Amino acid sequence: MGFTIIKPPQKDTFVKQKSIGCKCFSKSLTVGRIGSKVYRSLIEFDISQLPPFLKISNATLNLYLAPNTYPSISKTVEVHQILSEWCARCVSFKHQPLFKPTPAASLKLTKHHKNLISFDLTSLIEKWYQGTEANLGVLLKMANECFPNEIVFASKESPNSESWPYLRIEYLDPAVPCKPVRPPLEVTLHVTARKDAAFTDPIKTLPFNYTYIVTNVGSAPALAHLQLSPDDHHWETTGQTKTINPGEQKFFVPDYIAKYSRLGYKSEHADDHSTKLLIHIQGHS
Repeated sequence: MGFTIIKPPQKDTFVKQKSIGCKCFSKSLTVGRIGSKVYRSLIEFDISQLPPFLKISNATLNLYLAPNTYPSISKTVEVHQILSEWCARCVSFKHQPLFKPTPAASLKLTKHHKNLISFDLTSLIEKWYQGTEANLGVLLKMANECFPNEIVFASKESPNSESWPYLRIEYLDPAVPCKPVRPPLEVTLHVTARKDAAFTDPIKTLPFNYTYIVTNVGSAPALAHLQLSPDDHHWETTGQTKTINPGEQKFFVPDYIAKYSRLGYKSEHADDHSTKLLIHIQGHS
């Protein structure tokens, strides 16, 4: 389990009712009502630096009070998901980005809140991370904007970097998808080599590095060669035909890659001197 701090936001600002422009480089983010004017703040973080396959267990937006202008008045700050693009230089109260009416998080502030304020955005940030929702930032506003209840947070323009807004994202160990483990190729055959050529049954050996190991356990020499095929119909001999004397063991390794393989074998003598062969086919992916 670990965590990542993303600090500062890539952009933040506030907008003020009855004001044409924004305060792009203000040291503070104002939320709430002052006199006849309502303030809202916008923040956006870049989370693309997060590594893949994380399982996010907790994620919070963290803001520093600077200050709580009306500490005796209880107020609820809401965090809303922004749904449209916005520019910190040109956004205004009249031209705010779209945002979801239902807050992603909210917190009731009282006089006991003195410094750091945290909002639980686990669900939203997980959606951003998974790509199921567009990460266009969040908008902070008061739940009730009808009476004086201003609150001020430090922005990324604050001279004290310790007070910058930040995300804290906690996660479980990366759930890296595992490549399926293919069992090794292990086949054992007992065959009899006669004067007429014969072949083992074709095997799909494309995923494997493999070897045919042939031991002559009979009393007469035998001939063997390896064949490959792309389709189990058209076969081509690869490598040399080898003589395997009684008690000898020979190895057959393909020179090329093909989907199917098989071993051709027969007795070395034209007359009916048959011999028995022990064939091991072994490989791994």
